[in-house]
Amino acid sequence: MQKFRADEYRGMRVRLSGWLKTEDVGEASLWMRVDDERMLMLAFDNMSDRKIRGSSDWREQQIVLNIPKNSAGIFFGVSLTGVGMVWVDDIRIDVVDKGTKSTNMSEAVRANRGAPQYATDEIRERLNRTRAELNETGFQPLNTDFER
Repeated sequence: MQKFRADEYRGMRVRLSGWLKTEDVGEASLWMRVDDERMLMLAFDNMSDRKIRGSSDWREQQIVLNIPKNSAGIFFGVSLTGVGMVWVDDIRIDVVDKGTKSTNMSEAVRANRGAPQYATDEIRERLNRTRAELNETGFQPLNTDFER
């Protein structure tokens, strides 16, 4: 998982792409989330409708999200559920045109949550740490080719 500031991408549509290879996985996927300054989710996709199961050779996977003008941070990573192994290579984040279809799932996620939940002291503390970390984070992801 990585995070970086959204400043350079505000108002744009971006594509997270990367190559994944799996061996005997329950489920594996890329994921990406965009949060505002309050660490509220603005956009999200974890490929829940297109997860990789079992074993697969290298395949390129993609997520496309809008980065709203009030975005603060972009978070992304790889998820593995259950046993197995997943390999990742050549992660890229590219600006794409508005004709590229978004894969945003955040409306469905919000609908399943129902009424807003109020933060506990523990959640508030974790959010404050995340905000502070984000302020110290760069404007671009690091080592996305996994070669260093």
